[in-house]
Amino acid sequence: MKKVEMVLLEILASDDQGEDAVMVLKEREGDRYFDMAIGNYAAYALARLTQKKEGQAVFTHETMTELVSHFEGVIRESMIVGIDEYQTFIATVTTNRGMLQVRPSDAIYLAISSGAPLFTTEELLQKIGSVMPKDDPAVRVTPPPSPAPTLEKLNRDLQKAIQKEDYEKAAKIRDAILKLKK
Repeated sequence: MKKVEMVLLEILASDDQGEDAVMVLKEREGDRYFDMAIGNYAAYALARLTQKKEGQAVFTHETMTELVSHFEGVIRESMIVGIDEYQTFIATVTTNRGMLQVRPSDAIYLAISSGAPLFTTEELLQKIGSVMPKDDPAVRVTPPPSPAPTLEKLNRDLQKAIQKEDYEKAAKIRDAILKLKK
């Protein structure tokens, strides 16, 4: 199975409350792309992440990222692996402890929030992908996020743990930072 690295190109929110949003993924080194419907809640969480906006409420996606970090996990990659007979996308996340099947929006959120690469398969891209029109001014490419936010967040968490004199937690965060820097 050949992997193709993808980036989140755009999230198109629905004006109608009953309709899903659409997320567009584009191959990093090419012109092919595909879109998928995602729930408005997931679209809002991804938009908030990519626009680096913080809110008062904690989203499930943010909790997943925190849990992975808390248990000294490291996201290695996320992958959109296929689509089933009901046109539902199938995704996985690979950590330093194994692979999990997750919702596609979760896989994409975890990749972006951790700075891990996002992949799909060449077979899926050939099956459902389209080619971007050349020189189309309407096409906007969102640059891929850097892994820095995760490192910054870990450093903030480390400082908080030290301020609270929770040295056991601080040591775990320090170890996670060292793993991330490797």
